[in-house]
Amino acid sequence: MRIVSILVAQSILLFPLTAQAQWNNPARKSLKSIVYKKIGKASDIELIPFFGDHNGDEVEDALIFSYHSDKAGGNSTSLDVFLFDGKPGGFTFKRHVADIYGSSPRAAVFSNGSIKVTLTTLGPDDPRCCPTSQKTYTIPTR
Repeated sequence: MRIVSILVAQSILLFPLTAQAQWNNPARKSLKSIVYKKIGKASDIELIPFFGDHNGDEVEDALIFSYHSDKAGGNSTSLDVFLFDGKPGGFTFKRHVADIYGSSPRAAVFSNGSIKVTLTTLGPDDPRCCPTSQKTYTIPTR
């Protein structure tokens, strides 16, 4: 049990550094500002970015997951997913991606015309607090 506690503590301490490194150049920092404007007034915002080339132009594109407290109050969390095209010198908003549900987005794979990403979602017998199933979404990018 002690080893698990130490590992959890280490991951909590290291995660902010890892998350900050994802916004490490001017174009990405500007993208972060664009996402905050699109979200609007919200609190407890967590952005999870993925970068790769989804259209074959050899320029970095972005898929951003935004988890935030519900703007109307209460104790729920909202998820917005944004797709951006990379341009020399920055990013342009392409669209809001609908019908994506879950937490802990990971393993994003960019290919020409789509992005695959895995999230943890509720399984058939899971209580709402504790999702255990994995679902891989394929997001068309055209």
